Amino acid sequence: MGETAVNLLAIAIFTITMTALTSPLTGISPFIPTGITVFCLAIYALDNAYQEGKGGAAIISWIESKFPNHKEKQARILYHEAGHFLVAHLLGIKVVGYKLKPQAGVEVDNSTVGLNTLERYCTIWMAGIAAEEYLYQNANGGDDDLLKLRAAIAHTPNPGLEERWAKVRARNLIRANKEAFAALVGKMQEEAPVEACYQVIDALAIREL
Repeated sequence: MGETAVNLLAIAIFTITMTALTSPLTGISPFIPTGITVFCLAIYALDNAYQEGKGGAAIISWIESKFPNHKEKQARILYHEAGHFLVAHLLGIKVVGYKLKPQAGVEVDNSTVGLNTLERYCTIWMAGIAAEEYLYQNANGGDDDLLKLRAAIAHTPNPGLEERWAKVRARNLIRANKEAFAALVGKMQEEAPVEACYQVIDALAIREL
């Protein structure tokens, strides 16, 4: 489960615990909230052990769909992941797969990470944030991307400068390939195969800036 799911579980358990403590006043048997708490913890443990948190993520996704800003959030996720996909392909890094829900992400081939390719990977990691900022002037996602990037460039003389330049490179690639980006967004929204996404990028891409 992600951080949101864990927080919701903690809130639920706290609420149930308080219900148990106040049961003498409310007339509710303390065994009822205790049983619910044990059940929630068991489901949480099984979901993490056998489903890698996918069940919890699906529940969170359903809950979030009931809120008014859900459409914008889903659009941001789509643009964010499309940014990663587009920039990775333009820079010659293989995209292994992608998903938009319940836990969004673009999986790239990390077997070639090294000193000679670090700049490209840094650009890919910043591409999600750059894509959101390109469309919304700000980014809500990208915390995990920043952690990866900062860990990779921690040994460099000026990590802050490296981070800024990585975002600039990503933003420039997205702007220069806005038609390919828009077409890719459409394909990813349809959950098209990776190869089909490659094709729309290749048909419209401008790799050299």
